[in-house]
Amino acid sequence: MEAKKTITITISPAAPPLNIDDSAVPKSGQVGVPFLGQINISGGTPPDTLSVDSGTLPPGLTLDDSGLISGTPTQEGTFSFEVDVKDSLG
Repeated sequence: MEAKKTITITISPAAPPLNIDDSAVPKSGQVGVPFLGQINISGGTPPDTLSVDSGTLPPGLTLDDSGLISGTPTQEGTFSFEVDVKDSLG
């Protein structure tokens, strides 16, 4: 005699997936005028690390580990960059 049964196990992530929200980042600024924007991260397993993966921030601006983009732009133009976020699980 023989018996078979399929057993299904679903494993969920330890935390919700990472989400990057840039709605608090102004999409324009002016040379010589202080700029302030915030990239907000949700999900994942803190702490998070942020970095510019490709492209460049406008000259004069920096991105810190909390997602704050700040500084005073020194050059006009259009600048695009991609942000990479990694949580503690990497």
